[in-house]
Amino acid sequence: MYRLLAFLFIFLGLQTYNYMKPNKHLYLIAVFVSALFLNSCNAPANNPNEKSPDEIAAENKKKELELQEKELELKERELQNKEEAIDEKKERMESVENAKRQMDFERASECVVVAGKTYFHSRADSRSKRKAYLVKGDRCNPIRVQNNFIYIEFFNNSSYKSTDGWISMDDIEVVY
Repeated sequence: MYRLLAFLFIFLGLQTYNYMKPNKHLYLIAVFVSALFLNSCNAPANNPNEKSPDEIAAENKKKELELQEKELELKERELQNKEEAIDEKKERMESVENAKRQMDFERASECVVVAGKTYFHSRADSRSKRKAYLVKGDRCNPIRVQNNFIYIEFFNNSSYKSTDGWISMDDIEVVY
């Protein structure tokens, strides 16, 4: 508003210059005063608490970035919680499925090897592997289930020999 007044004063001064030729000094003083007034309109405020528009814009941008970071963190936490819930659900489903398979093997009278080759173990763990193995299609009799292993008894019809030991439950299926 003040700038507009200063420009108007200068404009009027230029219009009246022809009429004020005898008082050129007065005209120059009026133009000088209006220029000072215009300069004071452009000068920043002396209030130290007042911020420039650039500072305000920078602060707003900083706050906006902080808000975006917090939103991203919240979305990441939500995603992580969903993934954990999915993992827990998978574990429960696998546990239930494993329990069902164990019950099926305990009730079964015959199983068949579905893996290409599965080794016997002396205990119900993967570290006690023996040299003896069965191949896909071999049939065996399950005795008991423990730790995802099944204790089986296998009779070889061609050599008339019997072998028993632990086989991984993942390598055989129940014959119905």
